[in-house]
Amino acid sequence: MFVIPQQALPLFLMPSLFSSFWRRVLCSGHNGNIVNAQKLREELESSGSIFQSTMDSEVIIHLMARNLKHGLEEALVAALSRVEGAYSFIMLTRDKIIAARDPGV
Repeated sequence: MFVIPQQALPLFLMPSLFSSFWRRVLCSGHNGNIVNAQKLREELESSGSIFQSTMDSEVIIHLMARNLKHGLEEALVAALSRVEGAYSFIMLTRDKIIAARDPGV
């Protein structure tokens, strides 16, 4: 069993993002390097997206929001199809845990 000392705990916590859209509340986070995050962010901002943080995870959430009419999982698939890099991603909703990783793994 691996025990994390209390004073080191903040080092082990991944950034997470809480979002609410279309009556859905979710928490998401990712680990890795999304190499085209800035390019995607600029594209999304130019079409009206307003970001609340500098986290790459928020880029994925904004990409998802454009495809929610097809369902949460399909929106995530569509969003991740635009993302380049090495990453893992997790999303929690009230009744689901959805995880993904880059296809290059």
